[in-house]
Amino acid sequence: MNKLILAFCVAGITVSNIAFPKLIRHWLDGRKASYFSLILWFPYFVILVSILVSWLPITEPADQPNPVTGLIAMAALALYPFYLGILHLFGATAKKHE
Repeated sequence: MNKLILAFCVAGITVSNIAFPKLIRHWLDGRKASYFSLILWFPYFVILVSILVSWLPITEPADQPNPVTGLIAMAALALYPFYLGILHLFGATAKKHE
């Protein structure tokens, strides 16, 4: 099951990396407004985390995640704006070359 989940995650990331710049190019047509998602992801993140914490509280000690899970989450949180920037960069520059 772990291998199947890993395969779906890798396939999803690969498809997303190909599809999102095309969607950015198609929907936003190279406008500078497309870069607002680089700023707006943080409020969405705060809202989703607050909903998750209020709806799914950790009440049992056995439900606590491993200590390394926090480090992975912090690394993902720190790298996400750069990932968004790269996707928008590829979406915006591909429109200029066409």
